[in-house]
Order: sequence, then structure tokens, then C-alpha cells
Amino acid sequence: MKVLKKEIRRISTGGLALLIVLANLFSNLGLGPEKVQAADPSDGNIHVTADNFLDYFELNGSATYEQSSGIITLTENVRNQSGNFALQKKIDTTKDFTLTGKINLGDKSNIQGGADGIGFAFHSGNTSDIGTNGGALGVGGLTGGFGWKADSHYNFEGGSNYVKDPDKFATPIPPDTSTPSFGGFVYNDNSGIAHTYEGADAPASVIEQPTSNQFKDIQFSYDGDTRTMTVTYEGKTWSKNITEWNSENSLAFIVSASTGNKYNLQQFQIVSFDYVTTGSVVLTKTDAKDSSQKLSGAEFSIQDNSGTVIKSGLTTDANGQISVDGLPFGDYQFVETKAPIGYVLDATPIPFTITSDNTAVPLEVSATNTQQPGDVTLTKVDSADNSKTLSGVEFSLQNAAGVDLQTGLVTNESGQITVQDLEPGNYQFVETKTLPGYVLDATPHKFTITNTQTSATQIMIENTQQPGDVVLTKVDKDDATKTLSGAEFSLQDSTGAVVQTGLTTDANGQLTVKDLAPGNYQFVETKAPTGYVLDATPHEFTITNTQTEAVKVTAKNTQQPGDVVLTKVDKADTSKTLAGAEFSLKNSMGITIQSDLKTNEIGQLTVKDLAPGDYQFVETKAPTGYVLDTTPIDFTITNTQTSAVQVTAENTERTGDVVLKKVDSKDSSKSLESAEFSLQDATGKTIEKGLVTNAAGEISVKDLKAGDYQFVETKAPTGYVLDTTPHKFTIVNTQTEPVQVVAKNTQQPGDVVLTKVDKDDVTKALAGAEFSLQDRAGTTLQTGLVTNETGQIAVEDLEPGDYQFVETKAPVGYVLDSTPHKFTITNTQTEAVSVVIENTQQPGDVELTKVDSADSSKTLADAEFELQDNSGKTIQAKLKTDDNGKLLVKDLAPGDYQFVETKAPKGYVLDNTPHKFTITNTQAEPVQIVAKNEVKVAPSIHKDVEGEQQYTLKNKDESFDWHIATSFGNDTANWKRAAIKDDVNPILDIEAIKVVDENGKDVTNEGVLTKDGNHIVFKIAKKDGSYAFLAGHTYTMTITTKIKPDATDKQIIAFIKQGGIPNRGNFDFGTDDTIQTHEIPTVIPPDPKDPKDPNDPKDTKSNKGALPHTGDTNDPMFLFAGLLLVAGLCVSTLKRRRQSK
Repeated sequence: MKVLKKEIRRISTGGLALLIVLANLFSNLGLGPEKVQAADPSDGNIHVTADNFLDYFELNGSATYEQSSGIITLTENVRNQSGNFALQKKIDTTKDFTLTGKINLGDKSNIQGGADGIGFAFHSGNTSDIGTNGGALGVGGLTGGFGWKADSHYNFEGGSNYVKDPDKFATPIPPDTSTPSFGGFVYNDNSGIAHTYEGADAPASVIEQPTSNQFKDIQFSYDGDTRTMTVTYEGKTWSKNITEWNSENSLAFIVSASTGNKYNLQQFQIVSFDYVTTGSVVLTKTDAKDSSQKLSGAEFSIQDNSGTVIKSGLTTDANGQISVDGLPFGDYQFVETKAPIGYVLDATPIPFTITSDNTAVPLEVSATNTQQPGDVTLTKVDSADNSKTLSGVEFSLQNAAGVDLQTGLVTNESGQITVQDLEPGNYQFVETKTLPGYVLDATPHKFTITNTQTSATQIMIENTQQPGDVVLTKVDKDDATKTLSGAEFSLQDSTGAVVQTGLTTDANGQLTVKDLAPGNYQFVETKAPTGYVLDATPHEFTITNTQTEAVKVTAKNTQQPGDVVLTKVDKADTSKTLAGAEFSLKNSMGITIQSDLKTNEIGQLTVKDLAPGDYQFVETKAPTGYVLDTTPIDFTITNTQTSAVQVTAENTERTGDVVLKKVDSKDSSKSLESAEFSLQDATGKTIEKGLVTNAAGEISVKDLKAGDYQFVETKAPTGYVLDTTPHKFTIVNTQTEPVQVVAKNTQQPGDVVLTKVDKDDVTKALAGAEFSLQDRAGTTLQTGLVTNETGQIAVEDLEPGDYQFVETKAPVGYVLDSTPHKFTITNTQTEAVSVVIENTQQPGDVELTKVDSADSSKTLADAEFELQDNSGKTIQAKLKTDDNGKLLVKDLAPGDYQFVETKAPKGYVLDNTPHKFTITNTQAEPVQIVAKNEVKVAPSIHKDVEGEQQYTLKNKDESFDWHIATSFGNDTANWKRAAIKDDVNPILDIEAIKVVDENGKDVTNEGVLTKDGNHIVFKIAKKDGSYAFLAGHTYTMTITTKIKPDATDKQIIAFIKQGGIPNRGNFDFGTDDTIQTHEIPTVIPPDPKDPKDPNDPKDTKSNKGALPHTGDTNDPMFLFAGLLLVAGLCVSTLKRRRQSK
């Protein structure tokens, strides 16, 4: 029985050990249960796994997630993808965090077209911010960004938001031909430009190239106390204190990858992410009295519970709000540092606490401000003198509704009342008591207080003094009892400024003005009573604010005297007044009252203010040239006349003679008979006509009255030019001899017209040519004669004789012709002599420079050109550029030309594009032409199978693509043929054929695609008779094939032994039998002797279909304890057996 119990105990012990071992083994295989830790609601601890990943992360771009495996696919193995996943809330970086997972960089290195890699970024921006893809790996461009990257694509140059990669990774590490992949920290400078960290404490280092889409373990460990981040990957560790890159207490987190124009499947597999999350807060700023009024522009800082500022310069937006996220759990306070405009700063701290409740919903905090109050100053002044302030005036202050706010406000010694700290709004002052001698003004005086005023509102209120009256009485100067009505006055103040006008005395001779403000005034008469003299003397008076009756003013007028005006005129022409006549004035008794009275320039003399009575003028001296008339001229002055008495006195004028003499203009001793004239007065009116010069050449006219006259020639002497110019003369009444007038005549002249034309086109007139006119002896008569817009110079009235034109300046763009051009003027010509002079246009030069199209400083010799006119006709041929790449053609006639290249420089592509240019007759330098040639680029061909030179099939039935990529180069214009050919191995079936250009466009229709068995030819067709269109392009023929179903194992094994099924596609092009081949890609078929399917999950030798176990938390102690129990069981069994023996 004891033996049985021991056996049972032995079996139980061994079974237990075996169960422990198996449990640990199953756990290692990923078959045991997985523990998922959720967020702790109190301390913010978050545990992220595959199951709850999408609760905490946001997918963006091309990123997708498979929950069953925890794999985030950032990019598929295709071009132009960009994906990332970002943590929805910031990490509390004062606490530890650990990210454990795996990354797959794909299966292509840089040289195989592999993409950029994967970047892990931490930053201070919003959690929705996304960094720059490509070489920046999602880190560049982020505020305060830094992180770690697995970089599988070397960037030889910098780009948008990143610098070039470190030089030490620029060289392949043999035997690898690709630049190596590397891992390392990344940080952004102040401009957001990403740099690879190369410091000695954690330098970037080489990692394995992307291979077979392998997942590899990666872990990020962060110590919140030391702010040290440690990254472990491929057995390597990078550890760095991050404070110099970012000292914020919370950070956003994002993982990114992109492909651009490359390829790679790029993935991350989450195992676990343990971190402490953060919360957010929203502050809303409103008006203290109107919470609906949101206040923008208020500035705040956030302080922690110790008062240390952790964020500053936070400003409320248009909605009055500040939103702050990424705050670790704890106590904080907002402190206002700048109030909104027009409001009072409130620096009272506003405490708040961030808890787990604020991870999803922000904590809401409110703050208010009181509007800035304002002051008002009232100044009371005299309305007539604003510089005079009034103290002791009493007011009440009311609101806009008229309700008293303050009463008994009295102006001080400066006439002012100041009220301070009024809330913004509308108010009014109302006067309640004024000063003695002033009128109370009870009108409300409104004003407004605003919250933006920087000084007191100023109000000036005037008071008017008590007014007074004045009465003016108008009387006769010689009889004060006689009052005068109808006198008009203006009322003026002491400065003479008019206060009132049109004040008229009434029937009692009075005018009254009421309610005048105290001060000094004056009445000024503006119209006298009828029959009286205006008295404009001011009548001054003073109004005081204490007078009890009207001020009295008396004004006197004198009766109106009379005037007389004498006008002296010519007896024959009374419209002609005479100045300088002298008179004496006598009364009715013949007694002289005034003497030496002289008529003025208009023949008048005026005597004013004569008392009524009888008078007479007696002439004492006649005007010059007139006869004295001493007859008295009587007149009477009355007291009723309204205008001066008019008196007229006449005088008779003296006469004079004139003699005209007609002579030759060049010989005044030669008198001219039979010239005929008319005599006209100064207005041109004919007085006499048909006056003919006698044999002495004279005409005599007698007894002409004094005045201005003119002789006008009406008929010239024979052989002379009529001169119709008036010959003016004046007869004065003081002359003692006849006036002498000389009139000259000129012989008949002739005209000449010069016309300047283009020598090659006489219809083209030339303006701007300059000439001098010379006589037959070469003496210059005129200079600076310039042809007008019609190319002409007209010279008129030349005396008969021989002349010549000499060109002194050619038209612009023409050659000077200094040959004298002679002509003759005769006295019998009836029209202008015509002279036509031609000019030849100025020729010009042209210089062509031949350069390399990629380097214009490199000139090209031995290029040959034709020079053609604008119709394409060849003018010169075989023009060759010299050693400096230049050719010069001189003395071309103005016109349009073109150079056409007929032979390119050696090693360059012919460019037969015409180079047009124009020669003008005004150019001072040769026309410059630059012609460029491209260096010849030879065609090339590249072949691959599924993007590789050797491709291993997964199974016999797999389809695969052969690629024959042909780059045509740039010298295709003279090709006679162009064909892409391929002889596909007979063991293969052809499923599809496609031809595309470098942009992926199908170009099969640009030629003829033929298939003869497995012989394929794509013959490209010419366009417009040429293959020039192929220059610079690349066509790729893709042939989809698979192994024929009836291929025997023997055939397949034979190809495996010889290194695979080859492909020998080629490109046939050019002008001869050139066939260019390069590379022989091969396909390795599966071995018929090894039937195992690498993708068969039943194949225990292959675990390709199983995901790696990541993040499993199996305690190795279980395995150790199990092994000890098994060992104990074995020892016990051996001992028992030994005892049995």
C-alpha cells in the first residue's frame, strides 16, 4: 500500500512538473491567455495592446490596422504612399513610458528601389500635426520634434525639412552594393529642419537591410526622472537625454512612413505601450457684466502648483477661448498677464486641477474682466470769450435716461468740474444754477465714456451774459429838431465785425436794437437820408450787463451839394476828347473862384461840392494842336440834382501833309514809277485810292487831319513783287513839314523743294536729313535745313541765280552723301524747282556663338551653318564656328535673316532649328545670337524579372513579368528603324504583352506589336517621317509569362542547374545593324524533387505563415521549476530501480 502511495505521489509530482513546463511552452508559443491592462481612472496609466490600439491611436493617410495581429501597415509595396498613426493624447513626460513592438522595413534596399523607412517622432505641437514625409521620415517640420528612425534610403542631398544623411552611410559596405540602412536619433532645429544625431553618446549606426519582409523587435524605454530615452533594435541600443531637444512636460507621439517614387511594405506590430496620459483645459474669457460678450486678446500664463510658469503667451481667440492640451494630471492656475483692450487686468490666479476626467473632455474654466472706466472734465466759459472761465456754476450729472447720478457739482476757480471712474456709457450734465449777470442754460450736454479712452472726455459749456438795448436818433446837422427817416446803418462790434445790417431809421428818425450782449459796439451809416450826405463816421457805444434802460445815440447829416463835369472834345469828332485844355471857374459876378483847372486824359475836369448858384467856365489855354476858344460856358448848380451838371466845350484841330516815295529794295536811289496806292485811316478805311507814283516815284497828299494813316500798295511796278504791307504814318497837329514815307519793292523771287528718299526704295521719304544751302561760289546762305516727315525741305523766295544743297547730316541709319546737288532759280519760273537726293541705308553685323546646352560657358568649334534670308534662300553656306565657338558675318543690309545649322560639333546632336535675327540700320554693335547643342546621349537597355536580375518562383504555376526598359537617348532624328525584340524561352507560356512610356502611358498603338511563337517584336512607327519624337523617352515592354503546364521535371531541373531560365531581349535601332543588349535576367523555378510548399501551414519545417510572438509575458521561473521537478522524478526513479535490483 505504501509503495502504491509513493508511486501516486511520484506520478503527481512528475505530472505537475510536466504541466508547468507545457504551460510555459504554450505561453512561449503564443497559445496561452493574454493579459490586457486598461487605463487607470485615477493616475492616468495607460496600457495599449492590439485589442485596444484604436482606442488610443488615430490612423492617417495610407495606414491600415489588423487587430488580430496588431499590425499597422503604414505603406503597401507601391509608390506614392504615405501613412502614419498618431497618439490621440499627449504623453506625460515627467513619468516613465515603454513602447514594445516589431517593425518590418520591407524587402528592398536602397539600390533595389526601397523606400525611406520608418520614423518615430515626439513633438510639442498638436496631436493632429503630421511631419514632412520622404527624407524627413515624418519628423521634420514638427515643432520641437525629435525621435528615432530606421532609415533604409540614403539621401545624398537635403530636401524639404531635412538635411542630407551622414557621409559615413554614403558608401556601400561590401559585398553589398547598396548604401547601408541605418538607425539613430533624429532632432529638429529651430526651423523645423530634421538632422540625424551623430553625437558620441548615441551615434547613428548601420542596421540590416530590409529583407524578406521580416519583423524585428524594437523597444522604446523612457525614464521620466532622468528624461532619458533608450531605443533597442537588432541587439543595438541608443540612449540619450532628450532635454536639449525638448524640455516640455508633455509630448505628442506619431509613427510615419512613406514610399514616394520607391517601394516597400513598411509595418509596425504593437505588443504593448505603457505610458501616463495627459488632460486638457479650455478657458473662456467674458465681460464681467455680459457673459455673452466673449473677449479676445487676453494673455495668460499657466503655472504649476509651485507657481512656476510652464506656459506663457497664451492668448484668447475670437471666441474668447484658450485651449491647452498635454497637461499632466495635477494642480495648476491661470494667471492673466495682459487684459483685453479696454478692460482692467485681473491678475488673480484661477486654480484648476487636471484629472483623468479631462483626458477625453477638456476641463472648462471661466474668467471675466471689468471694462476700463473713464473720466470727464466740464469747463464753463463765457460765450463771448472762451478764454474766460466761470467758477461757481452748479450742475447735476445724469445718465442717458435723465436720472440724477450726482448733484451739486460746482465749477472750481478754473471753471471746471471733474468726475472720475465712470463706467462706459452715455451721460449728460444739466446746469442747475448760474452766475449773476449770466443767463441759465438748462440744455442737457451729452457725452459718452468709452473703455478705450486714454484721457478724460472734455466738455466745454458756454454761458451768455445778460443782454441790453440801444436807440439811435438821426437829425439834420443844422436843425437838431428835424429828425431824418430812411437812413441805413450796420451794427459792428469793437473789432469792426458786422453784427447786423440794413438797420433803417423810422418816421421819427429812430432805430432800436434789442438784446445785445455786453460789450463795445458802433453804428456805421451805409445809406444817407434822401438829399443828405452820407456820414460814415462810426458812432461808438457800450452795452453793460447791469444797464436798466436803452443806451441813447444821436447821428447828424449835412444836406447834399452839387458837382459839375466839363468835357473837352474835337469839334469835328465829338467822340474824341481832348486832354490838357485849361480853364478858370467864375461865379455869376465874373469873379474867379478856381483857376488852372485842366482836362484829364479823357478830356474831363470835375469840380465837386459847389453850393447851389450860377457859374461859368472860361478857357485860358487850348489843347496842343488846337485853336483857343475863350467864349464863357455858363451852368447852374441846384440842391435837387442827383448827378453832376454836364458841360461840353469844343476845339478845332490843326492839319498836316504827307509825301510817299517808291524805290528799289536793293537800290534806294532808283525811283519806281507807276506804283499804285490807296490811302487809309487807322482802321483800314479807304480815304483816297488810285494814287500813282510820278516819274520821281512820289505821291503827295495835303491837309490831312491829325491822326494815324497808312498807304497800301494795290499795284506793283512792272517786274516787282507787290508789297501789300501797310506803310503807316501819323499826321500831328503840331507838324510844320510834310511827313516823309519810303516804300520799297523787291524783284520776283523763286522757290526750291528738296526731297530725300531711300536709294533702294524711292517711295520711302527720309526725315531728319540735314543740309546747308550755298550759292554757286560755295558760300553758305542757310544752315540747319532738316527734311520733314515727308522727307522734304522747301526754301522760298530765292533770288534768281545758281545754288547747291550740301548734306551735313544723314538720316538716322543712313550713310552721309556730301556731294553738292546744284540747281538754278530763274525770274521766269512759275513753280518751285524740284531736287531729289538719295541715301543708302547703314549695313550691320551679326555674331553667332555656339555653346553647350548644359554649360553655356563651354563654346563649341566646327559647327557649320547656312545664312538665309527670311524666305529661306541661302545667302552664305559652310559658315563654321572658330576655336572660340564664334562666327562673324559683316556688312549685311538691314532685313530679316536666319542661321540654320547644317553640321553639329563633334559629339553633339544637330539642331536645325532656324535662329532668326534682324539687322537694323541703327544698330551700333553686331547682333548677338547664341545657339546651343546637346551632348549626344546613347540609347541604353535594362532588363529585369519582377524588378530583380534573378527571381525565385514560389510555385510552378506562378505568373511573373519580364521588363525590357529601353532609354532612347537624345540623337534619334536620323534613325532608320527602332524595334524592341525578345525571344521568350520555349518552356514559357506568354500570357500578356504591354508597352508603356516612362509615365506609365500605354504606347502600344505607336507601333506594330507582333508575336511569332515566342518571338516578340514591337516595331515603333515614325512620326512625320522621323524618330525625333523618341528623344529623351523610355519605353518598357512588359511580358507576363509562366512555366508551361506540360514542362517536364527534367526540363525544369536542367534550368535550375544552369542558373535559371534566361531572357535575352534586345533593342534594334539606328541607321545600321546596331543591336544593343545588356543583362540576362533569370527565373529560378521550384525544384520538382522538393514538393514542400513554403506557404503550407502543415509544413512544420516552415513557419513563414506564423506571426512572431511579441510582448508575451511568460515567467521563466515556471520553466525552471518544472525542469527541477522532472529531474527529481528521474533521480527518484533511478534510485528505486537500483534498489529493486
